[in-house]
Amino acid sequence: SVAMSQGCGYGRRADIGDGHSLAGGYGVLVDGAGNDRYHATAWSQGCGYWWGAGFLEDLGGDDTYRNGKYSSGAAAHFAIGLQSDLSGNDRYNVANSAVMNQFQGHARDGSIGLSIDGDGNDRYHLVRNCGGSADLASIGMLWDRRGNDTFDITFAPDTAQVGWTDTPALGTATSYPPANSFRDDIDAIGMFLDSGGRDTYNWTGPVHHTVQPRNDARWIWRRDPHSKGVGVDMSVQP
Repeated sequence: SVAMSQGCGYGRRADIGDGHSLAGGYGVLVDGAGNDRYHATAWSQGCGYWWGAGFLEDLGGDDTYRNGKYSSGAAAHFAIGLQSDLSGNDRYNVANSAVMNQFQGHARDGSIGLSIDGDGNDRYHLVRNCGGSADLASIGMLWDRRGNDTFDITFAPDTAQVGWTDTPALGTATSYPPANSFRDDIDAIGMFLDSGGRDTYNWTGPVHHTVQPRNDARWIWRRDPHSKGVGVDMSVQP
């Protein structure tokens, strides 16, 4: 697959074009069992765009996910994206050097993006502004329910840009200057939760003074009054 696939619901955005926008529909992919390989470039694997809703649910198996921006439970522009994998030792973007940001439980511009893994010893490759992150009046969340998981985070901020490129992964949100719209008054909230297992966090790059993930730890992100995030790792599921 390339893009806009594997459980993606999307519409036609034309507010900056001819003005004839069309609200998105639904995209659903459900897999019952087996060791699957999901491969797409972007806008995929439980993705919603422009008033659309996209869902990907995998019920079991040791699965491999490879994607890019706005994938694995991501949404943009008043949309909903959900990716859930109920069991198995899964791998998310492991060894994928092309992935950059805005994936794995990410939402932008009045949207909700959720990535949920139910059980298994999973491995994630994360970069920046992903893994339970949000932009512009949205809510993004990554929840790994149980298992001894490994999170490989490569954080390479570009301090010349404030937003996507200088925001770390795992429970964060970006900040934008006022634009005289409803977005100025609504929070962007990023959330990360790992609620069971002994987890490993391999952090490459500068360590952010606020986000320092580790097993059995909690951290709070607050860039401005409307940019909020939280990360929680606990060994025993409550």
